Amino acid sequence: MATRTTSARPKSTMVVGERSLDVAELEVIKLESLTAKDPAETAKLLTAAESQGFFYVSFDDSLSEKISEFLRMCYLNSHEFFTKPLDEKMKAFREDVNYGYKRAGMESFGIPRDEQRSTSLPSPFAEHAAATLEFSNICDNIVRTCLHCFSDSLGLSDIDNAHRPDGKSDSEIKFVSYPTKASAADAPDTTHTDSGSITLLWCEKWASQMQTKETKEWLWIYPKPGCVLVNVGNHLQGQTGGRLHSPVHRAHSQKPTDLGTALRRRIENIAVLHPFYRLFPLSHPRPTRATPASPPTAIPFRKTDTEHPSRVPPSMPNPANVEPSLDVAREVVAKSQNSQYPPNVLPLTASIPADLLTPTVAYLKIAAKSKLSFLYETAATTETIGRYSFFGADPRTVIKTGLGHGPESDPLPILEKELSEVRSATMPGLNLPAIAGGAIGYVGYDCARYFEPKIARPLKDVLGIPESLFMLFDTTFAFDHFCQIIKIITYIPITDGGANLEEAYHKGQRTIQEAIDTLLHPNIPLPPQGPILKNQEYKSNIGQAGYESHVTRLKEHIKIGDIFQAVPSQRLARPTSIHPFNLFRHLRSVNPSPYLFYVDCGDFQLVGASPELLVKNENGRIITHPIAGTVKRGRTSEEDEALAATLRGSLKDRAEHIMLVDLARNDVNRVCDPITTQVDRLMVVERFSHVQHLVSQVSGVLRPDKTRFDAFRSIFPAGTVSGAPKVRAMQLIGELEGEKRGVYAGAVGYFGYDRSSQDGSRKITGDMDTCIALRTMVLKDGVAYLQAGGGIVLDSDEYDEYVETLNKLGANIACIKGAEEKYLLLEKEGYGCQVL
Repeated sequence: MATRTTSARPKSTMVVGERSLDVAELEVIKLESLTAKDPAETAKLLTAAESQGFFYVSFDDSLSEKISEFLRMCYLNSHEFFTKPLDEKMKAFREDVNYGYKRAGMESFGIPRDEQRSTSLPSPFAEHAAATLEFSNICDNIVRTCLHCFSDSLGLSDIDNAHRPDGKSDSEIKFVSYPTKASAADAPDTTHTDSGSITLLWCEKWASQMQTKETKEWLWIYPKPGCVLVNVGNHLQGQTGGRLHSPVHRAHSQKPTDLGTALRRRIENIAVLHPFYRLFPLSHPRPTRATPASPPTAIPFRKTDTEHPSRVPPSMPNPANVEPSLDVAREVVAKSQNSQYPPNVLPLTASIPADLLTPTVAYLKIAAKSKLSFLYETAATTETIGRYSFFGADPRTVIKTGLGHGPESDPLPILEKELSEVRSATMPGLNLPAIAGGAIGYVGYDCARYFEPKIARPLKDVLGIPESLFMLFDTTFAFDHFCQIIKIITYIPITDGGANLEEAYHKGQRTIQEAIDTLLHPNIPLPPQGPILKNQEYKSNIGQAGYESHVTRLKEHIKIGDIFQAVPSQRLARPTSIHPFNLFRHLRSVNPSPYLFYVDCGDFQLVGASPELLVKNENGRIITHPIAGTVKRGRTSEEDEALAATLRGSLKDRAEHIMLVDLARNDVNRVCDPITTQVDRLMVVERFSHVQHLVSQVSGVLRPDKTRFDAFRSIFPAGTVSGAPKVRAMQLIGELEGEKRGVYAGAVGYFGYDRSSQDGSRKITGDMDTCIALRTMVLKDGVAYLQAGGGIVLDSDEYDEYVETLNKLGANIACIKGAEEKYLLLEKEGYGCQVL
């Protein structure tokens, strides 16, 4: 337990616990337990650090979202807090939670405190009164702790000691303590005239301002994501004899161009400089306190900024927050060049706040000038939102196969060769999301004839699209829903032992900055939506009679022991004037699924909400999810559960499911160590927007002599869309259907780049994550193609099986109808169709 030290010590040292450190050292102080009521909730809540005369506080990721929301903005006036009783401090704190709240339009932190108070600011937590009350005590404790921590650090003695976290209290707190109280006469001369305050800015959504002394230009400074920028006023600077400086105030009297390297680095330790990474001047004057006026916006990419072009941030060719730094990149390249597996590309990344963007808006901005692009979203379950949405545009290479599009051959060797030419460096401390460059696209069901020649036969090509298509991206974007940031990842080449690294690095910086400029631009290039023609007819390729006939024929093959199960399908064609991306926007709201994707292939588009993982490579473990057994959703929760119980007890569905789990286990065994193969989950009911399924999971560890492409071949196509035995079932499907299935029952997903270990001694296989192309629509030439099937076993009923296909098609049928009605209504109300 650290105790406050009052003995005189040299000013060059400070006390941290039992250690004496030089002030220049950076020491992380953990506030291990802020309250005895709930130590687990508050453990590792805050981190206080002191370095070269300034503080920053970082909040742990595990902090409750409600607490972080409650503490979004805490304005702590040091003079009031050090002189007023504790109850008044708490009252002031609760009032100041509203300080600068953006929904009230008070986005400038230069607004005087009295003006803030006199303006009727709506509480951002009015809708969450219960949450506000629930965490009131915890927040009070946090404020008390911050006060004591800072006051002890400054050597101030006039703080209320009623709740001092000393050895007699229930809280264990370690804090930085300056040994002596400095004289105010030692305070440096500054141009700032505030009474002295500590302003804590929570989250990256807010900014602080500073003004240059000579040009009077106002500049924005943003805290890093997850950090708090501490703005220290003259009062506290004077109390510490100038030893506690605010980076904002230190830069206050200098031009941005005059900022020294050391000062700039100190600022960048706790903040990022505009545009969200460096300083930039606003071209319009900031209103003074003497002249009330509308403040300039702190977030310069609002829609209203289109009326003020001067507010759009100027282009900055070298964003300062790119990671890794050039020096780190040089070090990594130098260490690995003589290794067994030297990298030939290196990832660069930067992030921007995304609180005023959405994945669809960000995608539209990036994809506006490209004919080829993608938006790919995943979720852990059917009823949760995944952390990331991935998107990209303008691929460097496109691989197509199939008659009239490319070679009529197995697409995987072509893809494997292309990916094998890239080996990314592993950067220490650089945590990249799952999709960070690589290949994204699809493998159509008909590619199975290259994996298993016995099923090859002439089939009619109705859709006329490639059998497979993959786009290779060196620049991708990850929308982080948890941290509310967009991460931009781009790869730069390493050639000639890194001789060109600096040039490539700066080119990568420019690529990132161009992407930032595009994302921050206020204009949103909406998809061109023409007049809506609703209630157009669906046309099946075989109709009810044809499908029931296929079921009867397959049951005859089951009776004679030819197969155990097969999965026939029917395809619907439906003309539609809805723009494919507007259809996707509606689909993601009405049919959330583990895999949501929009792939713009130029001549056609894929719009899908697949429920089923095909195969995934996760750190050398191969995973697949067999899905078999379907019932509709109930109108009430009771009916829903009753239908789920019926599904669990269905002997037909259970027998079909167990058979397909066994087939999946055999497929996994072909490429994995049999000892490691296991059924992780068996017949769990998962609910989707329109249906419920029985779902299992099978996994195994990939053998050293096999690759992720071998695993894909072994499992593709899934038994749930073909049958068992797989080869014979696919032969019968080809005979009955007589047409290429195209994307349906194939796979959509990505294959990431391989990586070199940090020392270059080994190659790390890239990730792979693919879903089965179910609930997937192909839109081409103004027609939407939908396809679905069902597993046929001996006791299948022809009519019931036909109805099951309609249930599976129901989500997409409803999506098309709902999207058309939505945009038709907007059109009739005079908004036009291009409405977000």
